[in-house]
Order: sequence, then C-alpha cells, then structure tokens
Amino acid sequence: MFSSLLFFVFLSGCVTAADGLPVAGIQDYPWKSIHQKCAAYGKGAYRDASIEAICVNGIIDADLANEFSTLDFGGTRFLVLESEGGIVRYSLQMAELIDQHEFIAVVGGVCVSACAQFLFVSANHKVIVDPGFVGIHGGPISTEKIEQMNVDERTKTSLINENDAFRAFYARKGISMDMLTKPPAEVQKMLDEGQIVFWTWSVEEFESFGVHNITIVQP
Repeated sequence: MFSSLLFFVFLSGCVTAADGLPVAGIQDYPWKSIHQKCAAYGKGAYRDASIEAICVNGIIDADLANEFSTLDFGGTRFLVLESEGGIVRYSLQMAELIDQHEFIAVVGGVCVSACAQFLFVSANHKVIVDPGFVGIHGGPISTEKIEQMNVDERTKTSLINENDAFRAFYARKGISMDMLTKPPAEVQKMLDEGQIVFWTWSVEEFESFGVHNITIVQP
C-alpha cells in the first residue's frame, strides 16, 4: 500500500506513435490483454510464450532480479512491467539484461520509481497503455548527504557505490538527470511540503530528456 501522502501526478501526456515500432497495427494490438495476462501471475518474473512476453510484477528485490536473470528471453518481444519500484542495485542488474535484448516495454498499470527509472527506460521501444502510469520520483542521493547519515561506514560505502552506479547508468544511456531532479513547478511545491509524489512527463518531454521511442495507445 502506498502512503496516504503519496500522489500520482498526471501531466501533459499525449497520444504519440514512436517511429519504427516493430508491431503492425500499433493502436489495434491487444496490449490490454497482454498486460492483464501478465498481471494475473502475481509477484515475480515469468516467461509467457503464448504472448511472447516476459512479465515482471512487484517490488524489485534480490528474488525478483534472480528470477529475471534465469529466464529464457528467446522468442519474446514484450517486457510487461507492473511494479512500484525497489532496490537500485537489483534494478540496475535487470536493466543490464534488458539492454541486451530488443524488448518492447509495455505498461498498462503502474511502473514507478526504479521500474520507470531503470527498467522502462532500458527497453528499445516503450508502449504505455492508457491509463498506464510511468512515474518518476527523484534522482540519486548525493555523496555529501550519505556521509551525513547516521549509519555505519560499510553502509555508507555501499550507498555511495550504488548511487555512483545510478549516475553512470544515466550517463551511459545519454539520459539527462533533469528528468529526475527538476520536476514541474506544481510537483516541486508538493515535494517542498513533504509529500511523496510520483510524476510523469509527456512523450515529447521524455524525448527531450533522452528517453526515446515511447508510444501511448488507447486499449
């Protein structure tokens, strides 16, 4: 369950087709049924050959990352994501595997935090099935802030390495950190008030940050 202080902010999204999406009849494809079939599996990572999909459901943790790494991606085209995020280091491990395949990410429900910021952006093509939500909520923690935390040195070192890997991932993919650290004014106001907020961007805004090939479709 999300906190009562958490808000999903839908901004100026629009229906836009990405050039070269390797699916004929993009608007007529059964995206909703693909999402529903994957969602029915429950938490975990699964391969469903009947829909040519890898399904990822739930919190991204060590178990999910391990399940994902053992799947046979052969003969699959779609990466169906339904997740409220999770741990950065395991998300990065999964993102590295996604980078190695020609996936079309499909979001028909909620893909926020690490799901959006690592898994979704790693797919070659991305389809958001309206009213699916791809939510952003912030960037890496600065080394200075980590040094000020009341935790042991081993934990500090682990956090610093994890957040350095976060930055390196975005630099390697050519995605601007502004996507994560410079939210719209109305969102920033909510954040300043101490609220937990996930926001999204329009297709054109995602493009401007370096996240390409997004298509929004009506089910």
